[in-house]
Formats: sequence, structure tokens, C-alpha cells
Amino acid sequence: MKQNAKTIFFLGLLSIIIVVCFPVIKTQKTGGEAAVREFASLTNILEKRKNYFNIPQDRTADRLVNILIVPGHDDEHWGAQFKKTKEVELNRIVAQKLFDYLSREEGINPVLASDTKGYNPIFENYFNREKSAIEEFIKSSKENFSEKINEEDFKDVEKNFHNVAPDDVIYRLYGINQWVNNQKFDLVIHVHFNDYAGRKSTKAGKYDGFSIYTPGKLFSNYDVSRKLADNVFNELKKVRPVSSLEEEQIGVIEDHELIALGANESLDAGSILIEYGYIYEPLFLDTKLRDIALDYFAYATYSGIKKMLNENPASKEIQNVQVSKNKTTQANLIWQFNHGLEGAYPPKNKTLRDCPILGYFGKCSQMVK
Repeated sequence: MKQNAKTIFFLGLLSIIIVVCFPVIKTQKTGGEAAVREFASLTNILEKRKNYFNIPQDRTADRLVNILIVPGHDDEHWGAQFKKTKEVELNRIVAQKLFDYLSREEGINPVLASDTKGYNPIFENYFNREKSAIEEFIKSSKENFSEKINEEDFKDVEKNFHNVAPDDVIYRLYGINQWVNNQKFDLVIHVHFNDYAGRKSTKAGKYDGFSIYTPGKLFSNYDVSRKLADNVFNELKKVRPVSSLEEEQIGVIEDHELIALGANESLDAGSILIEYGYIYEPLFLDTKLRDIALDYFAYATYSGIKKMLNENPASKEIQNVQVSKNKTTQANLIWQFNHGLEGAYPPKNKTLRDCPILGYFGKCSQMVK
């Protein structure tokens, strides 16, 4: 009897240790299943996070920040393409790397909308099961926003040129927005690479660089989205030149038309769409250099998210590399990216367009002290 009592005591003690020390995985079922991590105690983890949000009021600083990462396009509609390089492939790589960086943060719950296997089953099931609800959501969003425009007499809404998305893509994007609203997710990051109309398919284009799209001022998610966009922009510009396309040279572009950002005021969460570069840029064509570059893009994005939350990002693991002068190598590329993050590259009075980060250790690199 004493032995049994002792056994029961130790089993009970073990169960308490497990509950206290290990995170509990919980599934929400509000408008669809969500993989949301919840921890037994967030006090120590989140005590420094103060009011990163100002809308809506039911979101507080005492819980996880839920972030959805959406790699643009899919295997049916793969976006831009140059030779054998498809945009969707680059999107998925950056999205996965960003997910990995965010997953290391105990106070953040990242969810990937899709990967190389296709859409996350959470969303695949949602698209199939909630067809009528999503279609009604699309209809009501358009009607309600149209009424708002008429009532408040908005006249000067900027127009940005965007390709018209296929109906099934429109349906999925609105479906994602509805799911995000239902699950009360905080932030949405859409990952893309750019191209432009009129480029000959076999030739590289004339533009390069990155840009970030954010909701316009008419939308209720403008403030938090703009704060996110500005912070990510400040980190990415350390390792990427701003887009040379005239309409994107301001770096952060406000937009009322992109569904990903909440067109027709269909999204409560803060949202940005990042165009990391143009699909034909040389850095994306060499697979050995590309993977290094995409990792630094993901890290810069992660850093911007953390700084938006008034938190310090984890330092990038710095590799000790041996540079080779007047050559293009992986080691040289890592050296340039590392010095870019530190603010030491490009050299003084030069820009990343004068001295691009391409892995070539030439005059620009040799000028760095």
C-alpha cells in the first residue's frame, strides 16, 4: 500500500513538472482549425511587450503574437518566371526560413499558409468546407466598403497597377483574410518576388531591388501595418537596394487594391506584402548564392518584425569566412551580407546600387575598413 502511494505521489509530481515546463499545443476551432501554441506561463516571456497593437481592443500584450506567413502563388499559378526559376519556389524558401527564425521565439506563434507540398491542410480544409461563407464574406466586404466610400465621400484614392488575379486565387486570398479575422491573428506577411509587364521572357529586365506594399489610410489596419512595413523596410535596406521601378522608389507603397492587404477592408490584422527583388536578378539565378541571399532576406524580415514589437532580434550567427579578392564566391557573399547588417557595407558615400551585394569581392569590398 505504501509502495502504491509512493508511486502515485511521484507520478503526480512528474505530471506537474510536465505541465509547468513544457508548452501546451492547443487547437482553436473558431471558423477553422488553427495551430496556435499556448504556454503555461507568459509572464516572463512577454512582460516587456507593451501595446504593440492599438486595434482591436480585445488583443492584449499578455499572450502570443500570432503571425501568418503566406508564400505567394502555388503550383497552378506560380507567379513570375525567368528561365527555369519560378517565383513560387523562391517565395516558399524565404517563407520557410522566416518561419524558422520566428519559431525560435517563445513569444511568437508563426503559421505557414503553404509549402512545397501545397496549402497547409488547415487552409485546404477551410477553402473546401467554408465555400458559401467565403463567398458571402467577399460579397459583404465589397458592399460594406462601397458604402463607406460613398458615405465618407472619399475621392482621391490612389490607383496602383496590379495584374488581375484568377477567380480561384481571389477566392483563396479572401478566404485567408476571413480565417485570419476569425482566428484573431495579429500579423500577416505575404512573400513575393517581382516582375513587370512587357519584359521579354528570355531576357533579364532593367529593374532591380525590393519594395513593400502596405494597406492605405482608408483601412482600419493601416497603423499597425505601416509600423510593421517601416520596421521591416529599415532592416531589408541594409542588404537590398530599394526598387528602381519609378512607382516603387519610395520603398513602402500604400495600397487599397491588394486583397492580401485587406482590399475592401476585409482584414483586421496588420499585413504587408514584400517584393524581395526581381525574378531575373543575377543573385537569384545561381542556386549556391541564392540560398545564402534568401536566408539573409528572411533574417532581415524577422529582425524588422521583432523591432516592430519593441524587442531585440536574436543576433545572426556569423560565420568566419575566407574572402577571395576579385572573385565571386559564397564566402564573399556572406562577408558582404554580414557587413551590410552591421552597417559597414557598402563603403562610405556608396549605395547598394553602386556596390551591390553579389558575392564579388572587388573595389567596393576592399574599401571597407
